[in-house]
Amino acid sequence: MAPLRELILATLVYHDILNYPMTAWEIFRLQLQPEAQSVKCKVQSYGEVLAEMETLKRDNVVGERNGFYMLKGREGLYEDRILQTKIAEEKWHRVRGAISLLRHVPFVRALALAGSIAMGAAKRGSDIDLFVIAEKNHIWTARFFLTVFAMLSGKLRSGRITKLFFPFVRGVREGASVDKLCVNHYVATDALLLKNQSLFTASEYARLVPLWGAEVFEKFFKANEWIQGYFPNLVIAAENRKAEQFSRSSIQRFFEPPFFRICGVMAEKLLRALQLAFIRKNPLTELGGRIVADDHELAFHPETPEPKILDKFGKKMVELGVLN
Repeated sequence: MAPLRELILATLVYHDILNYPMTAWEIFRLQLQPEAQSVKCKVQSYGEVLAEMETLKRDNVVGERNGFYMLKGREGLYEDRILQTKIAEEKWHRVRGAISLLRHVPFVRALALAGSIAMGAAKRGSDIDLFVIAEKNHIWTARFFLTVFAMLSGKLRSGRITKLFFPFVRGVREGASVDKLCVNHYVATDALLLKNQSLFTASEYARLVPLWGAEVFEKFFKANEWIQGYFPNLVIAAENRKAEQFSRSSIQRFFEPPFFRICGVMAEKLLRALQLAFIRKNPLTELGGRIVADDHELAFHPETPEPKILDKFGKKMVELGVLN
């Protein structure tokens, strides 16, 4: 199979598994390589994508609806994509309110939107996934206060009292998580290079929408240049049209110095021990997935779809003759 067709089909197949039909521009910008830097070429231009899409349509490999492309037989995804994009836009005003609050949390240095809203494919019942960068040596303190701030404001996903310390606990009633915050991933400023590096995680991090802390996100994306090994045409920007231009929080300026000078180390150790006790008792830790809880990264993905998505991707690529 020609390299150009291979790259475009790989991109369509992966996003088809996510039920996400794509425009030609999205195919070009999010052109992926199944294995980082394994293919010694890339789609060079938007025009190449348009020409190849016409060929794939003639060969009955892909379908097209109003400028959106999907694998043949999956044309029904078009209506879902349009609806989900509208829903994602509607949820933005709730995101803005959350950022205006959480930027005041001690030792939080940057916030980004993740998940379905960042992808522009949200459902009515979607919660708001946030990715947080915290000050080094204070990641447990930042998580504790961020959870408290979110809980007291009514923005945290509802659930049992353990939710205070372990935000990924499921809600106790149907619809409890709609438009609520799910803060399930933190990294410290001295550990910006992410350890879990795969096509799936590259896709997740490539879609992060920085909302506050542009300078910190510039360092984060520079530290994680491996993402572009999977998405060579991707241009990652630490600033975007949805970012909030807030000045440094006066609350942080007031509360952080005492922690640094007087009780920072002691508070961090105490809050670390307290939260770890709740984490170890939480039944969701028994589900497998990816749980990381150390002084550099806190990641709570007990039911990550990563293995299933990558398995489906590999099988579909073989079915289409892209991989042997």
